[in-house]
Amino acid sequence: MSPETQAALITVALTAAAALFGYLFREYRDRLRPMVAIIAVGGDFRVNPDRVDIPQELVSKIKPTFYIRTLDPIDTLAEVYAAWDAADDLIQFGDECIQDLEKLVAAAKSHAKDQFTSSFAKFIGNTYFDRWLTRLLATDRLVPAPADPALPVQISTHLADDHDGCIWFDFGAESTFLGERLHKFQIVKQRCQRFVAILERLQFEDLATLFQTMRQELLAELLVARDVASDLRRILDHNSRWEVQVYLANLGSTPFLVQTHARLEVRDETGASFSEDCFLVLRRAGED
Repeated sequence: MSPETQAALITVALTAAAALFGYLFREYRDRLRPMVAIIAVGGDFRVNPDRVDIPQELVSKIKPTFYIRTLDPIDTLAEVYAAWDAADDLIQFGDECIQDLEKLVAAAKSHAKDQFTSSFAKFIGNTYFDRWLTRLLATDRLVPAPADPALPVQISTHLADDHDGCIWFDFGAESTFLGERLHKFQIVKQRCQRFVAILERLQFEDLATLFQTMRQELLAELLVARDVASDLRRILDHNSRWEVQVYLANLGSTPFLVQTHARLEVRDETGASFSEDCFLVLRRAGED
């Protein structure tokens, strides 16, 4: 082979190699380079408007309660959450509140003024004690006896603008309040004031009867809460939606198509995995 032929072949080979290298480099540079980053994981059924079926037996169990949110046979997931949340409050704090009521009843029956006022000042500061007392008064499940105008006022109280309307009690070194938003709910305010009238005068017999009734109401409510909480939670877990927020960017120059159907797979350190079908929804697009 002549030198001229060899030089021509080498030139062709180098040109082809350069073209191939250029093509491969361009393909590498323009390859798909999606960047995916999980920025948030969450789920919220507290405001979920989805409607779900509620078993009639569960509806009937909750119907007579004063604190657990009553439900319709077809209701929203948000309402189911509200009912479960109330039942959970009762399970967590109901026993303690019942014990507090027993102490109040005992102090009222023995006419132990200092013990009664110090216990009441402590208990009314409990958010749930206050909430349950006002709810029972508002629904007329607790109906205080009429105040005796012949008895002197022994505890100072006043209606204040704090918390959009509440009733403050002055226990000397300690002050606390009853209710919230009483300016907005006039009927609730009137019924709370009937209770305040007998408390101001320390009508012990009437107070003992009232707190004993409250204890019985709360005990019945707690029994229902323990009976329905797991069923309510099961409905929530079965119908809840979890959301995974993903940041997706294309770092390459080649466009790609993202399907709306995907599968999320989660693995832990032990190698166990869980996968779930999901849908992709565009929440915000960048300028590019």
